[in-house]
Amino acid sequence: MPSYSSKTGFRCGLQYFKLSALLRKLKRMDHYPEIKLDNACEAWQEKQTD
Repeated sequence: MPSYSSKTGFRCGLQYFKLSALLRKLKRMDHYPEIKLDNACEAWQEKQTD
């Protein structure tokens, strides 16, 4: 999610998007973790399967 308060300009919105659309309520941006400079939220990475 875009964020002016983040050093990289983005924050991870996984917790926000895990909720159903009816229950989503945006919290303060400092509630969401900053993502790395490569624009990847580690929580969104796919899981390896065997």
